[in-house]
Amino acid sequence: MQGERPALAEFDLISGLTGLGAHLWRRDPGGDLVKEVLAYLVALTEPVGGLPGWWTMSSASRTAEDPPGGHGNNGMAHGICGPLALLALTARGGLVVRGQVEAIGRICAWLDDWRQDHRGAPWWPEMVSFTEVQQGRTTQPGPLRPSWCYELTELNHEFSQFRGMLAVSLLASRLMVGGNDQLDLARVVVLDLGRLAETGNAWEPFQLLDADGVLVEPVAVFFAGLQAEEKSVSTLRAYGNDLLLWW
Repeated sequence: MQGERPALAEFDLISGLTGLGAHLWRRDPGGDLVKEVLAYLVALTEPVGGLPGWWTMSSASRTAEDPPGGHGNNGMAHGICGPLALLALTARGGLVVRGQVEAIGRICAWLDDWRQDHRGAPWWPEMVSFTEVQQGRTTQPGPLRPSWCYELTELNHEFSQFRGMLAVSLLASRLMVGGNDQLDLARVVVLDLGRLAETGNAWEPFQLLDADGVLVEPVAVFFAGLQAEEKSVSTLRAYGNDLLLWW
């Protein structure tokens, strides 16, 4: 219902419409359903009662209690960075619905407001509570543990904290050109992408190569860790294909 706060599972990447939209964008990029998902995500960014439209009263954790007054989740899996990535990627690919560019700008403005710095690297609080909005500052003392939900490309501690959010913000920023934030696809800089190479080696079934064909060492270390945990080949392939977004 219009004006009601959404549950995370309604719009997030794992269970919600962002995940569905990502699937549709890959499988049926010209279909009406993906446009409807984008229209929903645009509406999700409209402020409601002085808070972002994605402000939720539910918790991303199955064990934690819902935060008093709700929260704004900044994560990739359950928060607003998932919708931002889909909005930016589809716009980069030439699919733009009414209000999409403005929606990207609203999300980026929110992330700009809550960006923190640690040893010269940016990071973002996992979530922002109602009390923190009132105070205008986060109570999270610093970057937390590596987590796919909040640090999609955090493969080791040599990477800057919350690089996943930073990468999505950079991706979106490539679409915002000119002083009035109008989208000009002719001026969009398309990222050079690497590839996921199958090696035929059971001990190293995949290698992630950058746009120059060079092995991405942190990903190789990450893959080795997954194999040490006896993860399946399909799991490595799935992670590799996701990580291609950043290399």
